[in-house]
Amino acid sequence: MASQTAEEILAIAEQIPIPAGICHEQTEVAGHPQVKAREMLVEVPFPDGSGNVLVTGLPIRLSGTPTEIQRSFPAVGEHNEEIYCGLLGYSREDLTRLAEEGII
Repeated sequence: MASQTAEEILAIAEQIPIPAGICHEQTEVAGHPQVKAREMLVEVPFPDGSGNVLVTGLPIRLSGTPTEIQRSFPAVGEHNEEIYCGLLGYSREDLTRLAEEGII
């Protein structure tokens, strides 16, 4: 097997038949034609508007229900007040102190 390509081995496995598939390197996935055709990677803007970043698209496809990413990911710390004060019960003063001390 060491002298054959992955595609050659896959062709032989299909003839036997045994289940087989090619395990792509992470760097190969982004350029794969099927990934592009299924729009599994999409560009979204950085929260600060400084450019775009490639992210994983929506994995679920429903016929008749188009899906799309409608906003970017949150900026670091964007939801601190909601999480710390709302969910964890910290006061706004605690939140300010944590930020000033460089904890968050």
